[in-house]
Amino acid sequence: MMLFCISALSHAGNLSVEQRLINKVLRALSPSAPPRKIYYEGAYLPEIFRNNPEVRLVSDPRNAQIIVANRVAEKLERYHKPILVLQYRLLKSYSLAVGAYFWQKGRPNIVMIRQRLQRMRIRLPHDFERYIETTLW
Repeated sequence: MMLFCISALSHAGNLSVEQRLINKVLRALSPSAPPRKIYYEGAYLPEIFRNNPEVRLVSDPRNAQIIVANRVAEKLERYHKPILVLQYRLLKSYSLAVGAYFWQKGRPNIVMIRQRLQRMRIRLPHDFERYIETTLW
């Protein structure tokens, strides 16, 4: 019983850290005042977007400031919105994917693609410089 409680508390703590990280990424991609309008494409909505005061989910990608994708959907690129993917491999699937937020080896990773950011006219804060890559891995 004690192990379960510690695990649950640990997960809750990680969630707030993860939510802070995703909010930092969303603020960098869309510096407007929150809540940021997000269209989510995926099978299930990750916890980091639920009850997040900085995010307002929209049902139509045309009304979104940022599209967050966790799977491939051909229709998304026709809206010409910046796409943030939640799996690194999806960067290759979307030419409008400006970056990725994903977990690897138990750690959150942020990768932004310089050329795509420039094409979408997105200027990131200086503290994001270490996340910017010129090529895909």
